[in-house]
Amino acid sequence: MKKTIPLYLAIVLLCHINHAIAHESTTPTLSPEFKLHIPILYYNAPTSSEPLWVWADLELVPSDDGFLFKATDYGFLDSDPNKTETPTDTTTPTDTPTGDEDEPAEFAGTVEAHNVWRRQVGVPDLTWSSDAAAVAQAWADDLKNRGCAIEHNPNRGNYGENVYWAFGTEPTPKDVVDAWGNEINDYDYATNSCNSGKICGHYTQIVWRDTTEVGCGKASCDSEQVWVCNYSPPGNYIGQKPY
Repeated sequence: MKKTIPLYLAIVLLCHINHAIAHESTTPTLSPEFKLHIPILYYNAPTSSEPLWVWADLELVPSDDGFLFKATDYGFLDSDPNKTETPTDTTTPTDTPTGDEDEPAEFAGTVEAHNVWRRQVGVPDLTWSSDAAAVAQAWADDLKNRGCAIEHNPNRGNYGENVYWAFGTEPTPKDVVDAWGNEINDYDYATNSCNSGKICGHYTQIVWRDTTEVGCGKASCDSEQVWVCNYSPPGNYIGQKPY
């Protein structure tokens, strides 16, 4: 049966596809054989707050400009397929500062959300960096000025970077970090690679053993939000495992 898709959903699909390709730490090789099967969150209508999940099979097809993505199939899901229970922090609290006291109120909990994932694999806690946050906020503002475009900062200096895009909702810092952290489901530690057609580079940056600081920024464009977190020292070095 032929499927139809609302225009606003088509736009959201395109944004997520661009995000999936542009923001993976290692950009996949694009060829006519490259395919994706991805879950996508969208809303019933531009003014609705009821979330729905869609899956889509995507493949590259030739175009006058090189390649473009074509949806070969899609359908609706009953729930978030990536949702996992946030790991419980079973470590004993210490007097070591976590950096939370330095976070601006709008980013309260960002450091702890990162550290819950890091403690799961036994790497040291992060602290908040106002310098990294300033770079992240400047880039978030730049993206806002371009209609909440989603891309990495090519001039971020010696920082790692995670970028997050939201539509029709206002995620908390924990929501954003856990969205990245849940990529653990698509990371194979034994081979140090993402599962086929999946993204996991945001997760590996969160738990990168040598990273010690994080700072974030965010900006809004009508019903969209873009979040940027910068990390120092950066992670995701090719050929190295995160921990």
